[in-house]
Amino acid sequence: MQKSVITRSLAILLPAVCVMVPYAQSQTVPAFSVASIKRDDSVNANSYMSNLPGGGFSSRFTTLNRLILCAYRLKDYQLTGGPGWADSERYDIDAKADANPSRDQVRLMVQNLPAERFQLKVRRDKKELSVYALSPSKSGIKFGKALDRPTSAFEVGTGRLTGYGVSMADLLSRMLDRPVFDRTGMSGSFDLKLQYSPVQSPVNPTPPSDAAGPDILTAVEEQLGLRLEATKAAVDVLVIDHSEKPSEN
Repeated sequence: MQKSVITRSLAILLPAVCVMVPYAQSQTVPAFSVASIKRDDSVNANSYMSNLPGGGFSSRFTTLNRLILCAYRLKDYQLTGGPGWADSERYDIDAKADANPSRDQVRLMVQNLPAERFQLKVRRDKKELSVYALSPSKSGIKFGKALDRPTSAFEVGTGRLTGYGVSMADLLSRMLDRPVFDRTGMSGSFDLKLQYSPVQSPVNPTPPSDAAGPDILTAVEEQLGLRLEATKAAVDVLVIDHSEKPSEN
């Protein structure tokens, strides 16, 4: 069974370059010295984003919305507004920086790129969305506090999840189609294991058709002693107020 190990420095769905530092758009931030953006009309091409040695950035077959999600470290449901083409037209981006900027500077450059080249204007807001409230079940908690370790990590296999030193709500939010609000009253990080019947999700885009076992909500209650209840809550979102198609160069 294939599995991947993800540490705190990585996002499960996006490359490390997507761990961005949020900033106000009016704030002066460093910019790439050269940035090339070209429309990519390929069919079913692979999409990726990555940092390059010397402070560069490369992206292939990427929509503006995906670039924004990456730059602001958001999930799909946290981005709203904007034109239809921002989620359908794809671009190749190659950017270079002068000197040898730090990793944090490169992160800010990538975050500033849509504002420079797509004339992107955004604002923070809150929106009432469907969420899950996480609370202890009647059977009681069935996992323990994390051992002392410098980083957190989790292993993902088909229908299997193991976390070491993780936040329960954050980890489950990655697995589900909506945010998870922690109402357990428990603080700190935890070690946990979960086995469930995989369904289509960002983690399992093509689950096996003959998958057996409990669904993830049932597994969370039976194996972890936690209950996920569907409800509504105000969630931080990013609203696109303005964007334009870039001139290619």
